[in-house]
Amino acid sequence: MIKLKDILEASVTGNIKGVKGYTGFIIPLQWKAKKKSLEQSIAKTTGYSMVGGKELVKPSDDTYRGWKRPAMLKLKPLLTERIDYQDTASQIVKSYGVRSKIKFKSGGDKADYNWITDTIYLRPRYSTMKDFVITVLHEIKHALDTKKMGKSKYEKEYTIAGELAQQKGGDFHDDNIYEKEAEDWAKKQYPKWKNKF
Repeated sequence: MIKLKDILEASVTGNIKGVKGYTGFIIPLQWKAKKKSLEQSIAKTTGYSMVGGKELVKPSDDTYRGWKRPAMLKLKPLLTERIDYQDTASQIVKSYGVRSKIKFKSGGDKADYNWITDTIYLRPRYSTMKDFVITVLHEIKHALDTKKMGKSKYEKEYTIAGELAQQKGGDFHDDNIYEKEAEDWAKKQYPKWKNKF
């Protein structure tokens, strides 16, 4: 007869403050898969990565009691979390001669530029530093266009470009020529910044 204590083990994350949704029981054969899933989830939501050996479950024999528990909960900050996004974005914006304000807000968009208030809105987190820098550069291109054309003209031209994209069956934003130009410009500018932060 198999006893419950022989097949179940309390999750090592069960009592950790801030790690929700990972409580319960995990059988030893699932430790590696659960660890990988947990690593990805923690990195995505908190900006921390788990450190430690990759060989976490080492059976010394065929019995459960001889198995070594995975050392899953040593955490270290990811590089991007050590970066002050506000200061970094401000440095980049200043270097292009625009005076756009930098603000952070959560939401579905990577970023947004409000040409009326000359404000760049960014998310609080990005998956990589490269993604963050390219996003800031993309929004700077919109700020440069607004500075060059003036707010009224830029708004009018951007709207016309969006409507033309829609008439061709595209998306107002994603297929807008100003968005494509900003993305291309940001990718060309990125090599100047990739080793600075």
